[in-house]
Amino acid sequence: MARLLRPQLLRPLLPQRARPHRRYLPDHRHRLLPNLGVKDAFVLIRRGDTQTAVHLSDAIDQDRLNQHVGGYRIEVIEPLRRLRVILEETEGIAVDLTWQGLFDVVQEQPHVLRSGNRITLDAQRFAQLGSWSGRIGIDGEEIAVDPATWIGSRDRSWGIRPIGEPEPAAGRPTRRSRACGGCICRWPSTTSASC
Repeated sequence: MARLLRPQLLRPLLPQRARPHRRYLPDHRHRLLPNLGVKDAFVLIRRGDTQTAVHLSDAIDQDRLNQHVGGYRIEVIEPLRRLRVILEETEGIAVDLTWQGLFDVVQEQPHVLRSGNRITLDAQRFAQLGSWSGRIGIDGEEIAVDPATWIGSRDRSWGIRPIGEPEPAAGRPTRRSRACGGCICRWPSTTSASC
């Protein structure tokens, strides 16, 4: 039988007036979509009932270790322990935050989904708890981010996953010409192709 926590253990550790950051909820994401040739990012800040977001997108370049999209970038200071997230002032939002992992990362089991014989999801991720320090600037307001009170989680995922657009239906090739491997292949009525 599960033991219930006493209600006083669920109260915040600090009184509300000592937690001014509770008025803000920042979120950010960076992703690579190699099959589409796209990289994108967003930074979102929620202040009370107001939400402000910046979305950035660009073509993928060959430097995969340099994680950046426009004025947004992630700098790995110490792998799996410390990183820096920067958004140069864009549409009224700027961030310069440093993440410090408080615990080791926890790697999840792979997630695999199939649709018939096709794999539609084959992804994995790790999660980590840590603290943030630095600053957030929004519409001229400067918010100090103190690691003693700005605690959060991060995750890093990779793999194959649907992105919202339907995949083309697979089927038997038609008799019309198709480009393949640098040559034009004609698909005859038999199952073999000749180039």
